[in-house]
Parts: sequence; C-alpha cells; structure tokens
Amino acid sequence: MIFIDTLKAMWHNSGPVIRLIIINVVVFALIIVGQLIASLFNSGVMAATVSWLECPGSLRSVALHPWTLITYMFVQVDIFHLIFNMLWLYWFGSVFTFTAHPRQVYFLYLGGGIAGALLFSVLGGLMLWHPAPLVGASASVISIVTATAILHPNYRWNMILFGEVSLKWIAVITIVISSLGGGSAIPHLGGAAFGLTYALMLRHGRDLSTFFTLKSAKHYRRAGRPNLSSHVSGKCENDEQALDEILDKVRRSGYSSLSGQEKRRLIEVSRRSR
Repeated sequence: MIFIDTLKAMWHNSGPVIRLIIINVVVFALIIVGQLIASLFNSGVMAATVSWLECPGSLRSVALHPWTLITYMFVQVDIFHLIFNMLWLYWFGSVFTFTAHPRQVYFLYLGGGIAGALLFSVLGGLMLWHPAPLVGASASVISIVTATAILHPNYRWNMILFGEVSLKWIAVITIVISSLGGGSAIPHLGGAAFGLTYALMLRHGRDLSTFFTLKSAKHYRRAGRPNLSSHVSGKCENDEQALDEILDKVRRSGYSSLSGQEKRRLIEVSRRSR
C-alpha cells in the first residue's frame, strides 16, 4: 500500500513526461511479474496478453485490432530498451516542456507512436519484409526528440566526454542510429516524420493538438494551462505575465535568444504553473 500511495503522489505531483515514464515502467513491471508467475504454473496467459497488446505487421490486422496502435507504445519487454527510451524521453521531454503545454507532450507521444505503427503496418502489409509484431516506445520518443531539436536546436547539454553539445546534434545522432535497423527502424522514421511536421507547424503558429480540445492555437497558452490569475495571490498573476512574455520571445527568436536570467525564470515559472 505504501508503494501504491507513493506512486499516486508521484502521479499527481508530476508533469506529462514523468507520467508517461510511470506508465511505461508500471506496464513493464506488471509484464515481468506476470511472466514469472505464469512460468511457475507453466501457463501461456502472459504471452497471449502481450500479443494482444502488440501492433501487428499488416494494416489488415491493425484494422481488426485498432487498440494496438495505442497499447504497443507502452509495452516494452527488454530492460535495456526501456531504460534507453525512458532516459531519452526524460531528457528531451524536459527541454520540450520549457515552452510547451502538457497537452502537446501527450499529443507528440501518441501521434508519433501512431504514425510509426501505421508506417510499419502499411509497409509490412505490402510484403516488403516479414515483420514481427511491434512493441516499444521508440517511435513516440523519437517524435519528441525530433520536435525538441527543431524548436530548441541550440539548447546545449554539458556532456562528460565532449563538453557542451547543441541539442540538435545529439538528436541527429540519435535519429541516425535508431534508423539503422532495417525493417525495425521503420516506426522510428514514422515517429521522426510526425515530430518534424508538428514542430514546423508549431513554429508557424499552428498547433495541431488544439483540435482535440476545440480551442484555437492562437490562444492555446492561456486556454490550455491552469488559470493562474484565478488565484488571489498577485505572485501568480506576475508569473503568468512573465511566462507569456518569455514564451513570446522564444517564438520570435528561439530559445537561444533568452538570457541566463530569463532561462532560469522560465524554468521556475513553468514548474509552478503546472
């Protein structure tokens, strides 16, 4: 019960990136525990369960199992694959949320995953190769990696062996490496294409994620996030104004145009506003 209570507290106090990580880790843990229990009773129930969640390699099969377009991106059966995906999701997702609404993170994750699965199943259905069922968050993560690199190309990370490196180069290397897997790389390309398209449209003032909330992209920042001005405190009102001013500057000139003080202010205010 203590573990469940802790998990609930983490969920309620976390942003979209951590919530997506929690879902992936919990699903992974349930699958591993279920497989161990099933093996003790020589049962194939977990294998059948996982196959019910995997995305098949043909469009016809996907049409018969449409839920797999969503479920597959939360199913990972390899610990190293899980760790790699969650680290990249956390690093790039954290940068993306500097100037993004939580809705946009979910949209990128789900949209990139669906785009990757559709491309995978379409090409598999054309018999270009004989794919195994698809699982994993790679296409979703690559979607976020690509969008973040487009929106914040000059954001710099201090890497132990190489010093400060622009985010765009880390993203390019990540995408290239993830695309060198033959048929298994197809979903990554679909996710990257979705992230690229979404980010480019966002830079031109069009936010596709607002279609799911029936709100105008022009006003998505004020309409989408919690209404800070509803609080009595004048500090919240100042936070709202400061965040809007900094985000406007980022949209005009990019994240790299912010001063060190503005970057710190953005991080502080955006965390309080969630």
